[in-house]
Order: sequence, then structure tokens, then C-alpha cells
Amino acid sequence: GGTGDLNIPGPEAAVVKTGATPITPGDLLVDPYPIGMLDDTDMNLYNLDGMYFKNTDEVRNHPIYTEGIGDPRWRR
Repeated sequence: GGTGDLNIPGPEAAVVKTGATPITPGDLLVDPYPIGMLDDTDMNLYNLDGMYFKNTDEVRNHPIYTEGIGDPRWRR
């Protein structure tokens, strides 16, 4: 010990792993981003009316959708 190195994961730890078929939150859900994301007013508030799957071929054919991954409330 005592080297001064911190046990902190690198940037790869922040990468969202979506399997063989990557999809962004914006492509998957209608409005997945916090209300204050652009103006930094409150990053803890979400537009819950936008937290559901988009009705697109990309989403309907994606493993997240076809395998029922995620919150069941995302399906409408």
C-alpha cells in the first residue's frame, strides 16, 4: 500500500452495456432525460409521462423490448 493510487474505475465503467444491439436512451424511450438536464435546474425530476418505449421497429425488435427487460411500466 501507500502508492497514492486510488481504486477508481476508468471511463469504461460509465459505458452503458446494451449487448450486441446498442441503443441510446433517447432512441428507446419517448423522453428519458431529467427535466433539468439542459438548464441544470433539477436533475432529479423526470418527465414520467415520457418514460415509456417508443413505438418504432428499432425498439420493438430490440432485445430490451422482446425479452421484457426493464420496468414493466415502460410498456404502454
